[in-house]
Amino acid sequence: MGGTGQKEISESQLMALPIPMPALHTQTAIARYLNALREEIDLLGQSVAALKSQKRGLMQKLLTGQWRLPVQEEAN
Repeated sequence: MGGTGQKEISESQLMALPIPMPALHTQTAIARYLNALREEIDLLGQSVAALKSQKRGLMQKLLTGQWRLPVQEEAN
């Protein structure tokens, strides 16, 4: 025990602890699933970037007056 009053574990004790590992086929299945999720996230990121670019273009056309939106008159 050290001076802090907290229990310590030695390196040899730590190295002796069993660490359960899933079977290789399970690890492979997990890796494939995570890779598929990463690919989907990347594709969604590309879609977001494309939509942002489209929005910038549309806003530019609206703000410069190149495009006009129809304005409805209020009936009184």
